Amino acid sequence: MRSDVVGDVAHVVLDRPEARNAVSRAVHHALAAVLQDLRSREDVRFIVIKGAGRTFSSGGDLAELKEGLPENYVADYWRRMTGTVLAMRAADQIVIAAVQGAAVGAGAALALAADLVVAERDARFRFTFAHLGLMPDAGTSLVLPRLLGPAVARDLLLSGRWIGAAEAHERGMIARLAEPGGIDACVDGLLAELRQSPGATLALVKNLLESTSMAELPSVVRAEGVQQQAAAASGEYRRFLRRVYDGITSARARTTGNGSSPGPQ
Repeated sequence: MRSDVVGDVAHVVLDRPEARNAVSRAVHHALAAVLQDLRSREDVRFIVIKGAGRTFSSGGDLAELKEGLPENYVADYWRRMTGTVLAMRAADQIVIAAVQGAAVGAGAALALAADLVVAERDARFRFTFAHLGLMPDAGTSLVLPRLLGPAVARDLLLSGRWIGAAEAHERGMIARLAEPGGIDACVDGLLAELRQSPGATLALVKNLLESTSMAELPSVVRAEGVQQQAAAASGEYRRFLRRVYDGITSARARTTGNGSSPGPQ
């Protein structure tokens, strides 16, 4: 995780390109610390989150999950979500997710926690939770139906299919489309438009929208954590996730020519 402030914009980068910017528990805690600092800064009006390299995020770290969840998972999950997803929603700053490449699972959920999602035209999103034997998290079970409608949200969450940026934009999941390689220019253009309004006004509009459309989010996020731990208590969960993890590791070993696992999916 790295961050820097240029003018009124904080740039936060998921910086694990060797693991395709996986969102591990450590990354969540690091992001929470960065957001806590940025939220207190009056000189920062905007927060832009992106991934290093050509992938926004490949999702959660399966190596952390394949042996099951720790006993304190629900409490730890709540701390992580409070510090990241809920903090992004509660911040006075406008949070923009700049998506290039793939945004998968927890990575896609993190992108949707932003106020505005900008994606390159060839970017793709995938909500692989059920496909991996996991529960939706980070409020996805509430946010996705609100954005896309129940039918499409069920399709994406149950089938785990890819949704391209063009379809996501047409259906209302993302705000702006950028041409391939043009994500930074697109974000800069959006920031220029947002600067036409007072920062305090933008914060009030954001808070109003949150209070009217996402008031249930904290309770939904907490319920997702409880359901995740309940699902993980079964032996079937461990067997399934280990099989998925081993399959991914073997496939990558054949591709890279060694037995190391580059990380998550």
